[in-house]
Amino acid sequence: EGDRADFVEALAVSRGRIERLTAFMRALAEVVRVPEPRLAPSDPNALARSVLLLLGPLAEKAGVTLALEADPVLPPVPLDAALFEQALFNVVKNGVEAAGAGGRVLVRTTAAQRGALEVVDSGPGIPPEVASELFTPFFTTKPDGQGVGLTFVREVLSSHGFAFSLAGGPGGPTRFEIRF
Repeated sequence: EGDRADFVEALAVSRGRIERLTAFMRALAEVVRVPEPRLAPSDPNALARSVLLLLGPLAEKAGVTLALEADPVLPPVPLDAALFEQALFNVVKNGVEAAGAGGRVLVRTTAAQRGALEVVDSGPGIPPEVASELFTPFFTTKPDGQGVGLTFVREVLSSHGFAFSLAGGPGGPTRFEIRF
């Protein structure tokens, strides 16, 4: 009974904190919410070329070589070009950052088995303790990272119904594959 006032106050403070955290998390969830894709036949090769062109200056500054191996018989794929291009931008940018000076990032498309796009970087790979966390919202290994890039990528690819995988043990290379 002597601690009742302190206990009631502590509960009120805790309850207020939980309510503020809940509101904060709802607001953050809105940031990561991806609009429904507007599907239209699109050329993954052209989108890959566009992303490499956009990231060319960043790669050059980092001393990373960008390359594209585009399968000329890959047919158009029904996708939201704006969403897919941004997701691909995030994946290739991560590859450039991972590859580092003297490294290489290759974007490869193939028409085999309904088509696929792969991003391979020559970086050091993914430590096992990090691999399971990569698509977790707000998880980052970058000092200035926010941890939303791969969450966005996952949401975009899932909303399109595309299968994807990210693999690359210690020592590299790291491969991000998207199957259409």
